[in-house]
Amino acid sequence: MQLWIPIQLALVATTAAQNFVQTPKDTESVPSKNYPGASISYKQTEICETTPGVKAYSGYVNLPSTLLADVPATYNASIFFWYFQARHNPDSAPLAIYIGGGPGTSGMDGSSGFPCRVQSDTNSTVLNEFSWNDKVNMLYIDQPVSTGFSYSTLANGIIDLLTPLSEFTPVEDPAKFAQTNVTTIGATISLPDPSQAVLTTMQAARTMWHFAQLWFQEFPEYTTSNREINIWSVSYGGYFAPAIFAHFEHQNDRIANTTLGDASAKPLKLGTVGLQNACIDAEAQGGFYPEFAYNNTYGIQAISKEIYDEARNNFTKPGGCLDLIHACRAVGTVSDPLETGLNTTVNEACATAALYCFGVVQGAYTTYSNLNPFDITYPQPTTTPTDYNSAFFNRAWVQSALGVPINFTLSSNTISILFFGVTGDPMRRTLADLSGLAARRHPVTFVYGDRDYRCNWLGGENVSLSLQHAGARAFRAAGYAPLRTNATYDGGVVRQAGGVAFVRVFQAGHSVAAYQPETVLRVFERSVFGRDVATGTEGAGEYTSVGEVSSWGIKNEVPETTPEPVCLVYSPFVSCAENQVLALADGTAVTEDFVVIEPKAAIGTETEGKPDGDSEGGNGGSELEGEKSSAGRGLMAHPMGIVAIVFVMFFL
Repeated sequence: MQLWIPIQLALVATTAAQNFVQTPKDTESVPSKNYPGASISYKQTEICETTPGVKAYSGYVNLPSTLLADVPATYNASIFFWYFQARHNPDSAPLAIYIGGGPGTSGMDGSSGFPCRVQSDTNSTVLNEFSWNDKVNMLYIDQPVSTGFSYSTLANGIIDLLTPLSEFTPVEDPAKFAQTNVTTIGATISLPDPSQAVLTTMQAARTMWHFAQLWFQEFPEYTTSNREINIWSVSYGGYFAPAIFAHFEHQNDRIANTTLGDASAKPLKLGTVGLQNACIDAEAQGGFYPEFAYNNTYGIQAISKEIYDEARNNFTKPGGCLDLIHACRAVGTVSDPLETGLNTTVNEACATAALYCFGVVQGAYTTYSNLNPFDITYPQPTTTPTDYNSAFFNRAWVQSALGVPINFTLSSNTISILFFGVTGDPMRRTLADLSGLAARRHPVTFVYGDRDYRCNWLGGENVSLSLQHAGARAFRAAGYAPLRTNATYDGGVVRQAGGVAFVRVFQAGHSVAAYQPETVLRVFERSVFGRDVATGTEGAGEYTSVGEVSSWGIKNEVPETTPEPVCLVYSPFVSCAENQVLALADGTAVTEDFVVIEPKAAIGTETEGKPDGDSEGGNGGSELEGEKSSAGRGLMAHPMGIVAIVFVMFFL
């Protein structure tokens, strides 16, 4: 029987014997002393971070279902981590957790200051001179289960990359599988069963608490004397990271007042929350989708005045996006206050809101423009960073070096469909967690590349101004100061006061650290070490930035050239033009290192996004058909296509 599995898998075509990942044999296993049935398995790694004397470890925190009753979960969870000690003074450096967005996207996607950069041969790396582990111990975690290398139950099967959402057929006897082309491949993945996945951000946060209790208490290689824990994320991580830290604080409180009921639990010392091009609260940010599409600092009008007015109206009209968000939250507060995603009435209300807000209001841009939603200066399907990481992490020698029993899933559509199409998770999330963290004097740093539409800086700025905490008035009154990247370059502007910093990074898209790695490293380090973000020369405690109260007057030039799009075999509906997908389907595509060399991408000239002028008309049709790649046509033919179009490519 063939199962339809929503999973955007990043897989590499190799020989049949290599497709199914073997159980690693060279890992150490440490049974938990505090939690029966739990364990940590790991190994020291020698790849990626190759700086002499710098150590790194990859592995799993293995959580039995009995430990996850509060999630609630009925499955075992093996959550992958990769720990990089700091290049300087690791024994006294603080630690930062980094998680990806998605939902269900690995943090090893090129969107952070990772210790290495994968090269275009997808088989080698170079050190990243602007790696975040220069002065900070970095803990990358693939969460929730089915993200990256994390899993519940391992399953061998066949993935057809050219079917909607990559259909998966289980294989009972892997020895009988014979690969016939580059897009029908064998793989070992986490069983894509909704009953073995989290349904909401809060379920993920509860799981992360159990991960943290094991890792920070019992991982033998965590030896720094500085026990401060920071958390940074990107994109959908704007929902994840605040919820995780707020839950950690709630658990700390329960430990302090002896109501937790877990004698082994220890409080965690929490520091900074950092969010890059994050979507955080649909109510606070949703109205800025039409604004940014029509009026931005690059002079690009991606939609016409008519579509702009329609999208604005769809956000505010009776029964529109705002009303649907309020209805979701009202019923959720009463019927699913713990945000388990198990109440059908709440799920229906919130999924309806998600479909409308992201499909109609946010979707106006992708319907009527062929510009990239992650970078308004790029035509589809050009992206930054190019996803060479997926191919690299699916090479057998890399998986062996990491000690993993599974292929790498860059972005799990299992999670995306559940969060968007079933529980409507993003509609539930408010500013309460971030406001609460700021009120507790945890520094909060927002970092936004100003070419991103998907989680654009206008909406992010509104979030920063809307937080309620003791320093809010000082923050709102502060001005924008130049962000000094180095002695010769200012990489953006920053407003900072009252424990909150908002950074607008110039000439950067959604994956802001991939575009401007040095600038974002400076922001990261200055935030973690409690300095002013603008220069790093003053303590952040009583600091207030000085300058204009708005940065809108700072305009940008559209880059004269854009990178050539790179079509990747394992993610054709994201990275390839329609003619390249068709060539993969009929067998005429020429590939090398899992990149389509021929044909070249045929990028349409019918873009409605033009600098300095109204746009004319659009491609028409459904509001959900506008991803401007063959993904749209393929997915719309599928029963879940209408949901997939909105959600599969929403954050990544």
